[in-house]
Amino acid sequence: MLVLLGIATIGVAVGAPIHKARPIAIFINGSQLRVDPAPVFYKHQLVVPVRRIIEALGLDYQRSGTTIVTHAGYKTIALQIGSARASVDGEPILMEIAPVEIKGTLFASLRFFTAALGAQAIFNRKAARVEITDSRIGRSGNGIS
Repeated sequence: MLVLLGIATIGVAVGAPIHKARPIAIFINGSQLRVDPAPVFYKHQLVVPVRRIIEALGLDYQRSGTTIVTHAGYKTIALQIGSARASVDGEPILMEIAPVEIKGTLFASLRFFTAALGAQAIFNRKAARVEITDSRIGRSGNGIS
């Protein structure tokens, strides 16, 4: 009996702090964008909630089944949930990871997402924040170059 009790307590570190990672914040042109859920790491890649960011940039968001389309200026960007193949103006692009739907929210790689939209992004791991810089804030996605 004593042996069993000793084995059961080996994995418990007395007084060890329990750290919960804080949510990753998103800032667009210096203003915090409220997102729920927050960006997460998926398969070692930072993925961001697509729809919320697209709409904050003033772009259209169209979804039909597993296909998502948006327009950034005259550029058309299409993604397929579960497929690492996307297209920008009909040209195939291979993403590092496929867009994924997690608990009803579509997430895509921050790197692909901002490059395809023509925006810039920096992830500050220490501050747990993504900073996106884009000149289209608040404009329609149609006809902006």
